[in-house]
Amino acid sequence: MSYMNSITIACVVAITGTANATLIGDNYTANLLLNGDVAASNADTAAIGPDANGNWLGLLNYDVEADTITVSSATTNPASMWNSGLGFQFADLDFVGFPNREIIGATVIAAGGLGFSDISDADLSWTTDSLTISNDATAGSPANTDQFVTVQLLTRDVPAPTSLALLGLGALGAGRRRRS
Repeated sequence: MSYMNSITIACVVAITGTANATLIGDNYTANLLLNGDVAASNADTAAIGPDANGNWLGLLNYDVEADTITVSSATTNPASMWNSGLGFQFADLDFVGFPNREIIGATVIAAGGLGFSDISDADLSWTTDSLTISNDATAGSPANTDQFVTVQLLTRDVPAPTSLALLGLGALGAGRRRRS
């Protein structure tokens, strides 16, 4: 096997690796939004199981897992807290061990309970490292603690500049070899 063929194979393996990225161990910020303004904010670390600071104002729990985020009610919430201006934002989401992993989408995989059952993919927005869940439900007061929404993050790896340079070098070598 020639030197240039080895470089080309190494580039393809580097770009198409199949290891699983995870948010477990990532430091992130969780914001409770009320009419678009931050009503409560926590710095937290994603963990297996409940996150250490995973509660806003004693009213709502949140949990960031490997590639899902769940928000659920912690108690019977007062009507004044439950309205159409409620939202949730998770920022600085970085996949541990994958510095080039970015969020490219999100989808609701489960939702239930008064005020949460109407949350759909249309209520989700994201950037490469954040997720916002808007709650457009009508005002109301949940009567129990079974409100929840779970969102799956869709991600991709962005090739690092070094990988792209190696791929280009491999392509240049292959093209040069064909001319010889």
